[in-house]
Amino acid sequence: MSPLRFLKTAVRDALRERGIYVFTSGSLPPNLELSCDLLRLAGSSGIRTVFDIGANIGETAESFLSLSPQTEVRAFEPVSSTFKQLSARFAGEKRVTCERIAVSDSVGEGIMQFGENSFVSHLRSNDGLPPVSGEEEVVPTTTVDDYCRLSGVARIDLLKTDTEGNDLAVLRGAKEMLTSGRVRFVLSEIGFSARNSGNTFLGDVVDELTDCGFFFYGIYDTRHMTYTPELRWADALFVHRSYMGASRND
Repeated sequence: MSPLRFLKTAVRDALRERGIYVFTSGSLPPNLELSCDLLRLAGSSGIRTVFDIGANIGETAESFLSLSPQTEVRAFEPVSSTFKQLSARFAGEKRVTCERIAVSDSVGEGIMQFGENSFVSHLRSNDGLPPVSGEEEVVPTTTVDDYCRLSGVARIDLLKTDTEGNDLAVLRGAKEMLTSGRVRFVLSEIGFSARNSGNTFLGDVVDELTDCGFFFYGIYDTRHMTYTPELRWADALFVHRSYMGASRND
């Protein structure tokens, strides 16, 4: 063993005896750091095209840019006031395209219902119930499939959805891209209870994406209820089987 390797091993072992574990990005265990897992799963082809659906003011979109210098993000945010902040944030950034449109399962118009802050604004459902508050805005809507056809997008490396309970509609509007294997990874904000209407239930997303040829890879950025230890929501990563050399029937 070389002196340098001996020193590294000795330092590592000494730290572990004190409960401190040190990893490189390549040796980090799965499900601890999203960016490391994405780059490891993507391999040499990397992450080039990201759809950030429900981009809000662009914090997540900005983090995606750090994946690689080749990463380009299309950030979708329908609320006009929030979109102004999003577009201002990326003014002059050629790798980000900001789109003021809501992504769902139909093309046309929808009504955005404002929450107590911009992070919880969402498309109002057609359940006939009155809106939670009087603040709302009519916005244009599209689907992933229709947008890709019109924009000439052949492949999406990462499709991220954070739409406050509308994620299944987004995925159903992406059926053609998903089932054809032209989406490699899906990252959706999910909830762990079917009673949580503010987040899409994990089981429903698993069922939807399994039918499209994806498998459930892991959970990231878990968040708990404010006053209890109950796990409320997180981000769930799914991988299309065709990119892992696995059969859809496995």
